[in-house]
Amino acid sequence: GRRVILLAEDEPSVRELVVQVLTKAGYAVVAAADGREAMVLAAAMPRIDGLLTDVMMPHVSGPQLAAALRQRRPDLPVLFMSGFTDDVLGERGAIDPGVDLLQKPFGPRPLLERVVAMVESTSSVHHPSAHPEVA
Repeated sequence: GRRVILLAEDEPSVRELVVQVLTKAGYAVVAAADGREAMVLAAAMPRIDGLLTDVMMPHVSGPQLAAALRQRRPDLPVLFMSGFTDDVLGERGAIDPGVDLLQKPFGPRPLLERVVAMVESTSSVHHPSAHPEVA
């Protein structure tokens, strides 16, 4: 089966780029315009192999979204995207230091590299029995 990525991004241009790049690379992408919509979509998804989310969004922020989804899926890998640097976000208390952050603006290659690293490192290595359908 294809890897399923849940995307939460409130900028249409960034959302379209991510969907285009990941779909072309063989991922199934479910896209949401903000964190609240992503939570609704996630509730109906049988599996999510990775969450790719903007940090600063209206209604529900990226970190709030990640925390909510991890209550039901503790092993869910998350990659945050932001135009702010780690330092600024750390000062604002938006994200914890050491989280996986993809700096905006980004091109297709770094995006794909980071998503592949996020999804492939977790599912295949740590949970061989969790995804028998992938084998």
